Amino acid sequence: MKEFFTTGDVARICEIAPKTVINYCEAGKIPSDKSRVTNYRRIPRQALLDFMGKYGIPLARLEEAESQTVLIVDDDADFVRVVRKALKTLGGKTEVLTAGDGYEALVEIGRRRPDVVILDVRMPKLDGYEVCRALRSDPELKDLKICAVSGVTEDGLEESILRSGANLFLRKPLEMKRFLSTVSGLLKFAGRNHAGKQSGSYGSRERGDTHARAHP
Repeated sequence: MKEFFTTGDVARICEIAPKTVINYCEAGKIPSDKSRVTNYRRIPRQALLDFMGKYGIPLARLEEAESQTVLIVDDDADFVRVVRKALKTLGGKTEVLTAGDGYEALVEIGRRRPDVVILDVRMPKLDGYEVCRALRSDPELKDLKICAVSGVTEDGLEESILRSGANLFLRKPLEMKRFLSTVSGLLKFAGRNHAGKQSGSYGSRERGDTHARAHP
């Protein structure tokens, strides 16, 4: 369940022009703010629900549009292709997005917040460390699930990426069964976190993953 929607998301769900959504936001008819990281406009879930209710837009459109999203961030096209194919086996409403570098990842996240990010540590433009720090600097993204991956053998790499904000780390080449189990668990936790955010139930469970090294 998404907490924030882009103007494009709202346009598709409500079946109106993106420019109309922007005009409504600027006029205050749809409350919104802008991400400190990407400067893209974000519309809170409740604001969208209120708007849909006010104008008689069926909530079924929102239910149909929602899916759990995984963003793969890696400059290795072969790795992305293999992981994308594997994630499709999770079934359900799992949508897979991709980005070829850290900068592209931040832009994509600004457009549409994913539930889980699969993040390579070593990349051009912005590496995994910088992406993690940028995401964690935004209060609205502090609970975004980040699974860092790398095939680089380097002392302290795992500890450094976890300190930068990744939730856990897996080493390449991935053992696919273990990887899929890990991502599936993160998606379930993400869903619980959105559903029970006010109760704070996620924080006591997040570090319970047994399939990969997690930040203490």
